[in-house]
Amino acid sequence: MSEPIGCSIKIGGDLPEELIEELVNAINDEMSDLNQYPDDIKSVSGKETLTWGGTSNYGMVDGVVSFCMEHNLSYIHHCDAKYEYDAMIAWWAPGMKNERTVKSDNDSDNLVAVTTIRPLCDLLLAMSKDGDKALPLFIGNEALEHIVDKGLKNPKRLPVLLRKELDSLLPTPPTLPVFRIIPKEKEHAKKTDTTE
Repeated sequence: MSEPIGCSIKIGGDLPEELIEELVNAINDEMSDLNQYPDDIKSVSGKETLTWGGTSNYGMVDGVVSFCMEHNLSYIHHCDAKYEYDAMIAWWAPGMKNERTVKSDNDSDNLVAVTTIRPLCDLLLAMSKDGDKALPLFIGNEALEHIVDKGLKNPKRLPVLLRKELDSLLPTPPTLPVFRIIPKEKEHAKKTDTTE
């Protein structure tokens, strides 16, 4: 069973020239109705990220994502909402253990449940009025327990704790490097330099 859903993928990083066809085939195998396909993939090299948009089965591009991870290419993948399927945004960059996925809207903006973010907003509002003196008001709040306990012990760490909490609730995809095609000669030279 198939359900075409709108999606896009942006790719950045260095791709050996001999893998261009494999990447293009992976895109063509999974995506249709392409609306952002560059006429010549080489014309993008060194100037911007590589971007494709169109539709795919349930908005997924697992083969392209696997290709990117295997060849150390950073990516940001967005899938639109349709019927009972939520929109989502996923990304990965070399050095990350796993792909990060969050719910989003169709404009690629992260979504977070009000019940999840509300306690933190209440704390930030109280602190904007009373500074760290507002912390005791939130003792016993399970959603903020880790911040309040550590903040009471060391108020100077509070901004760092709040920043970490915001980053975990509202993660943002990384800035992708430009997409570059590495010619065969340079790839060969790079391998030769590391083996000697």
